[in-house]
Amino acid sequence: MRRLVYSSIVSLDGYFEGPDGKFGWARPDDELHAHINDAQAAFDTYVFGRRMYEIMRFWDEVEPASLPPVEAGFARLWTTKRKLVASRTLTEVGPGAELIDGDLVAAVRTLKDDQGQDISVGGAGVARPLIEAGLVDVFTVWVLPVAVGGGKPFWPVGLGPQPLRLVDLTRFTGGAVALSYAPA
Repeated sequence: MRRLVYSSIVSLDGYFEGPDGKFGWARPDDELHAHINDAQAAFDTYVFGRRMYEIMRFWDEVEPASLPPVEAGFARLWTTKRKLVASRTLTEVGPGAELIDGDLVAAVRTLKDDQGQDISVGGAGVARPLIEAGLVDVFTVWVLPVAVGGGKPFWPVGLGPQPLRLVDLTRFTGGAVALSYAPA
């Protein structure tokens, strides 16, 4: 069975987007970006909500040759992945992406039963019903050494505590850490 991994770059205080709706503070340095690229190689499918999909479309539109090497590596990885978008407002998505038709939880449950690599989920709104259904196998955060004081949290608002166990920890010279947890 494929694993479902909910992951994001977050601030020390747990936000993936700051109070102003921006995330410029979340730009990883080359060392962290290379680690994120390596993690992305384990996925063949991304599941996003509308907003996260729209943010990540940048990687479909940018010419990799115009980017620094580590970012170009991510752009090349990105274009090889299947992208599924859960949205109540979008009626179409760009090339290489598909809208999830119907029940998100049922669609992801079917994906997990199919053959393939792991599945990445991005965005708290999309992650919430998958966490509630017990479908998320790994929670990964790349914690940057910055506090933003509010915004959109990694952990979905109103979702109660969930016991977790640490399965991986990586420290980076720039002060960031990668933490991966599985349900306890």
